[in-house]
Amino acid sequence: MDAPNLHIEEFLKYYYSFEQEPGYAVLLKGKWGTGKTWFINQTLNSLAQQDGKYLYVSLYGVTSFEEIEDEFFKQLHPLLSSKSMALTGKIAKGLLKATLKIDLDGDGKADGSVSAQAPELNLPDYLTNTSGFIIVFDDLERASINLESLLGYINHYVEHQGYKVIIVANEEEILAHQEQRDDFKLAYRRIKEKLVGKTFEINPDLSGALVNFISEVKSTSAQELYNKNINLISEIYESSQYQNLRHLKQALWDFERFLSFVSPDASSKDGLLDHLLKIFLILSFEIKSGSILPKDISNFKTAYFSGLLDRDSKKKEETPYQRVSKKYKNVSLRDLLVEESIWIDFFDRGCCSEERVQESLEKSEYYRTENTPDWVRLWHSMDLSDDEFSTALASVENDFFEMKYSELGVVRHVAGISLWLSKIGLMKKTMHEILEFSCTYIDHLKENGNLNSQTSNRPRFREYESWGGLGFHEKESDEFKELNKYIDRLSEQAVIEDYPTAGDELIHLISEDPKLFYRKVVLCNDSDNIYYEIPIFQYVDSEKFVEAFVNAIPDSRNTICYAFSERYKFDNFNASLLPELEWLRNVIRLLEEKRQLFEGKISGYQLQSYINTYFRPAAEALEQFEANKQSQSDS
Repeated sequence: MDAPNLHIEEFLKYYYSFEQEPGYAVLLKGKWGTGKTWFINQTLNSLAQQDGKYLYVSLYGVTSFEEIEDEFFKQLHPLLSSKSMALTGKIAKGLLKATLKIDLDGDGKADGSVSAQAPELNLPDYLTNTSGFIIVFDDLERASINLESLLGYINHYVEHQGYKVIIVANEEEILAHQEQRDDFKLAYRRIKEKLVGKTFEINPDLSGALVNFISEVKSTSAQELYNKNINLISEIYESSQYQNLRHLKQALWDFERFLSFVSPDASSKDGLLDHLLKIFLILSFEIKSGSILPKDISNFKTAYFSGLLDRDSKKKEETPYQRVSKKYKNVSLRDLLVEESIWIDFFDRGCCSEERVQESLEKSEYYRTENTPDWVRLWHSMDLSDDEFSTALASVENDFFEMKYSELGVVRHVAGISLWLSKIGLMKKTMHEILEFSCTYIDHLKENGNLNSQTSNRPRFREYESWGGLGFHEKESDEFKELNKYIDRLSEQAVIEDYPTAGDELIHLISEDPKLFYRKVVLCNDSDNIYYEIPIFQYVDSEKFVEAFVNAIPDSRNTICYAFSERYKFDNFNASLLPELEWLRNVIRLLEEKRQLFEGKISGYQLQSYINTYFRPAAEALEQFEANKQSQSDS
């Protein structure tokens, strides 16, 4: 591939080699992400290899000329500017004056007139001689200084001091940002004509940048994957049409991190990592460009299947899936290899789970073996032959309608697949019939104790999206939504029916694992805290609780007490916990009776302390909430 900026590189070599003062600056312009900074750094590195010298400053967020000069001083005198040898501000500024011969008094004049004299310092020549230096001002459009004054300041280096100056800028952004000022464009052209002798537009150098980006990746396995897929990466990048090399670099770095969540076993599956890389790059480019949001990923598969059935799609607004898929014609986005929620979490929140990633990948075509469940094969119907489809469908229909599946997630999946197959005419039963049978199936699961939703710590909305590493078919259909409502209703019933058993478990934990008792009933960043806003204690036998509490060792009792002191601190939770008030009152009464039995003993004093310090304040917190609630209703 030809280097698109070779002519610019050749000119800069010529410019750098000037023995006389050029009297003009060179402007390198281009859109954000086109690789302007990378390009100029490449030329400066080549210059340094030939013993050339330069000063570089990014103007991003710079608010004063002094900040620019401070950066130059650090580069010219790294030892003197270090913490261990930091000079006073006066000496530092004086030294820089001697070195660059510029105005450092901050008068803000655009002509850059020198008003100060160099300090009387006996300095070695190498600290004051900047003859032949190249000075680079990057990110001109991002400076927080008045642009006309800044250009006048830069002109001082060129016109009065004779330096060779490179300016790097997004000129389109400069003009767009200043468009409300009628006089700006005229002033900008006037200053530019005086300052800039040559202007070049930087074009993205994909080939050179890609080689450089890959070399910066730390992971050897990621490097090998990228080098093997250079053509693929280039193809996806070109298809994106964004021409933003910064997005490419970020995507490669991000995928390196994502790979850390992929099991080494995946690398043995021929083509899997290549496929994963394609999907990742597409999603990354589209999200970074603002074409789609991470949450849009959840509807990709639904949009795909809807598109197959929709014969009048031209009349409808283009979906995010349609926008993306038509750009990358050689990549299918109907199967994202890992469940949609994993991609959403990674791109939206930067988090990931190795366990969930592996679970998803193991459901993909790359792990498919003779032991793969038939419902998983059927989930991948678009990849099956007619014979394979017929065999899988017959098996799944038999297991489904005979209620052989015991996992709620599997039942949800098969229901969704069945709804889809009915919708496209490949299953005789209607979608309504499938919904009715699925609800009957949920009744069956509840009767057999397979519906206690408290065993899952995933957010409820995730239960609607996917399970077992695969997203649900027809999750946006009315029938599937109705099924989810029915599951929620019966799951809540199952949980409530199981509360007495859970209460017995809590009593057992008082002596066996009081810390787990605490985690279960108090809000904390732990998956065990399943009862923090559920009035579980109303299902606990108060007499058994008191007996277990009194018989526990003091250290265990202290932990249990601390749980009750923390449990009722938030009125938002107390609204749900109010049914526990009567239970607390009963526990206090029973503890008082126990205390009387230990009158005159340290254990009696301890029980009194527990009552006064922990249990009574807990009851009072609920009583106060109840009173406030009543007062609000009366008013």
